[in-house]
Amino acid sequence: MGGKRSEISLYVDDKLLDSSKENIVHPNKPTLKASKVSDDIETIEVYVTGLFYSKGFNSDKWRECTY
Repeated sequence: MGGKRSEISLYVDDKLLDSSKENIVHPNKPTLKASKVSDDIETIEVYVTGLFYSKGFNSDKWRECTY
């Protein structure tokens, strides 16, 4: 990643549920995980397979995204 530190975050309804600064992703292990999110949602798990940069729609700045 060119020496830059990356961070990904999981938000639901503008509430931060989890974040990670790991540089190594494990495709079989969730990078982000939140439990008991609501009465309807027991668990959210986010699996990361790659890191890249993207430009926001209403911004002139580049931002780091993870999918």
